[in-house]
Amino acid sequence: MFFLFDENVPYKFVKGLSLIEEANHKSKIKVIITHPRDAKNEGSTDEEQIKFAGENNGIIISFDKDFKHMKSYFPLYKQYNVGTVVLNLSKKQANYWGIVRAIIHRWEDLKEKLEREKRPFIFEITSKGIEKRNF
Repeated sequence: MFFLFDENVPYKFVKGLSLIEEANHKSKIKVIITHPRDAKNEGSTDEEQIKFAGENNGIIISFDKDFKHMKSYFPLYKQYNVGTVVLNLSKKQANYWGIVRAIIHRWEDLKEKLEREKRPFIFEITSKGIEKRNF
């Protein structure tokens, strides 16, 4: 499974999660994690990120609610067969450690849900958990 974290997710967090995942030899679900900085597409539009994720059979993870609300993106999700996860944290949670807790706490569950889900899809991580959203 390939995850492309959006530029609005802290780069060092993404690098750290990637290192943790590389060392996670007992996980049933193997993943590759990247950030636009490492993928050499930093500054690309959302549409270009969707295309890149699709070319890599990927899933985008972002704080950008446009990925959830922009109806113009939905045809691109279908065209490129992309899954999307939107992080919707409260202002209190939207600090660095809130991000770490929200993602790490749900990481294995998230991977399992996404592996079973037919693409395209949109999931949202909230304080209540992981919820599937409709197009």
